[in-house]
Amino acid sequence: MNYKEINKAILSDRDIDENLVKKDDKFYQYLFNNKVAYYYSKCLSKNQTEKEKWIIKRGEELNERYYKTLKLLKDICDKNNIDFLLYKTHKYIPEVVDGDIDLFVKEKDFQKFLDVFHGEGFKTEEDEPGKGKCEKDGYCITEPHINISWNENITLKENDVWNFTEIIKIKEINIEKTTKEMDIFSFFTDVFYGPNYVCLYKLLVFKQINQKKLFEISADKNIQGDLDKIVKQLQFDKTLNTKLPVFLDNFNYLKWWFKRIMQNKKLSQPFKFKILIYFFYWKYRYLLIDKLPFSHNWENK
Repeated sequence: MNYKEINKAILSDRDIDENLVKKDDKFYQYLFNNKVAYYYSKCLSKNQTEKEKWIIKRGEELNERYYKTLKLLKDICDKNNIDFLLYKTHKYIPEVVDGDIDLFVKEKDFQKFLDVFHGEGFKTEEDEPGKGKCEKDGYCITEPHINISWNENITLKENDVWNFTEIIKIKEINIEKTTKEMDIFSFFTDVFYGPNYVCLYKLLVFKQINQKKLFEISADKNIQGDLDKIVKQLQFDKTLNTKLPVFLDNFNYLKWWFKRIMQNKKLSQPFKFKILIYFFYWKYRYLLIDKLPFSHNWENK
């Protein structure tokens, strides 16, 4: 597959050259892996195939579920005087929210949030310290967070999170959300801590941000260094010439892990090795069998 042509087409907001790329199942799986299948089909494709028409139809159904959940979320929180920030979920291009809704709530409201959603028929739990999960048939899973953290490791505290917000309108609902730079901050630190990857959707959003504002989010020099590593990796042309999504290279990840995780006395030994195992498991699972963590099958939703 001509990854270079697909990557450049998506990042340049144009259709692919069908003399260079065949629109087959592998092509569409590549778009899904990079979270741009709906965007390509709806906005870039000049000659929509039957598969693309299905992607558009299914994507719009999933977005209706997202909007229904968001409206209920807003109504419940307004009724119970709970402030929340939509986080990482809003799409900055025409795309589909096909997974969870992430949001921030203040620590004083965290348990109240879980309790009132339980009262509205949701199955609720605190599945990690400072992170909850609310599930109900017919709605998106909603995950409230107090801060940006990965299990034991906090990368941005509660008070800092609420310094980077803006108001947007989704249909007729006014929603407070984290800024674009804050979302990229989370996406990129997640490359290390998740561990996670960089895909075409995240690159499209990265093109839109103010990089100076990105580096102002955290005063922690170690976090700024992590961001700098990712930003420098994205500036190399060879990244765009290869198959995406892309994980961090093994050498740089191991170097980071030894310095930032292994030598961190605040973290438990099980956590230190769990994050290392996860990185290699998810990375090579993707490289060998093309399966990504947290990927979503639209046919089963």
